[in-house]
Amino acid sequence: MNGSTADVAASVIAACRRLDQLGFVPATDGNISVRLSRDEVLITPTMVPKRLVRPSQLLVVGRDGRVR
Repeated sequence: MNGSTADVAASVIAACRRLDQLGFVPATDGNISVRLSRDEVLITPTMVPKRLVRPSQLLVVGRDGRVR
């Protein structure tokens, strides 16, 4: 991850923790994603409780569906 992507990742992790605290993401439901550019999104992993998501688990996925 480059510097700005790492900053976005930190914000996603903070959002995961907050949404979990508020009870909005029970168990392993749903994903959180952020558009990084026209062609890429940063997304949380599936089947990981949001309170436990770490930056290294976030994926950058291209418009073609491939992990970068």
